[in-house]
Amino acid sequence: MKIACGQFDIIPGQPEENMKRMEDLTFQTSQKGAELVVFPEVATTDYYVDHLVSLADSIPGKQSDVFSQIAAASKTYLAVGLLEMTREGVYNVSVLFSPNGAIIGKYRKTHLSVDSRGGTIANETGIFLPGDDLPVFRTNFGVVGMMICKDGDFPEVPRALAVKGAEMILWMTNRGGVNRHASIHYAASNCAVLIVANRAEGHAKGGGSVIIDWEGNVLDETGAEEKILFADIDMDSAEKARTAHWQTTRVRRPALYGILGKTEEQIL
Repeated sequence: MKIACGQFDIIPGQPEENMKRMEDLTFQTSQKGAELVVFPEVATTDYYVDHLVSLADSIPGKQSDVFSQIAAASKTYLAVGLLEMTREGVYNVSVLFSPNGAIIGKYRKTHLSVDSRGGTIANETGIFLPGDDLPVFRTNFGVVGMMICKDGDFPEVPRALAVKGAEMILWMTNRGGVNRHASIHYAASNCAVLIVANRAEGHAKGGGSVIIDWEGNVLDETGAEEKILFADIDMDSAEKARTAHWQTTRVRRPALYGILGKTEEQIL
C-alpha cells in the first residue's frame, strides 16, 4: 500500500482553514495512490491560542464529520490530531477514519507534557485530561497503534502497542523537531512500520516528519518545510517479518520487567 504523511504549517486557532488545507492535501495524495494519510497532532487548531479549549469539539462532532466526509470522498484512511470536548474536560486525541468515512477509533494522549517553547500553553496538565489506555485498531491493511508527541519519549508506549499486535504505529506530534534516532529504533525493535507526522515550521518551529519501515529503513523524510511524504509498504512482507521477529523474542522474560510498572517514587 502507499502511505502519505502531510507536514504542513498549522494556522493557530483557525480550524476551518486548517481543515480545508488537509482536505486539499488528502485529495492530492489520493490522486497519487495514497491509501492512508497521516496528519500532525492538534492539526485543526495548533497549540498557541488563548481560547484553545473553546475550539475543542465532541467526537463524533462537526470537525470529525468533516474528516469523515473527506475520507469517504477520497476513499482513503485518515489519521488526524484533534481536540475532544467531553463532559469531564478536553482530551488531546488522534482519530482514525476509514475510507467509507467511519471512525475506526480514537486515542487519547496519555503522557501530558510541559511545553518549553513558550506561547499560551506552559503545561498540558492544566489544559487536558490524560487518556488511560493504549488501544490498537484493526483495519483492512493491518493493526494500527497511535501515540501523540510526549508519548514517544517513553519507549514503553510503542512497545506496548507492538505487544498488542500493532504492525503500524502512527506517531503524531507538534514540536520543534522529531527524534529521528528514537524513531528508527522504535520501528526496528518492534518490527513495525512507523509514521511520524509533525507540523512544518512556520507559525512555530517544526519539521522532521519521517516514514520508516519495519527494519528501520528510512523511506522518506523531510526538513522543516511543508511537504507530503510518500512510501510504498508491502504489508504482507511486514506481517511475515513481524511473525519471525516475535518468534525470536520467545527469550523475552516479562516477569523481569515488573519494574516498568512502578512509579518514580517507588523506585527512588
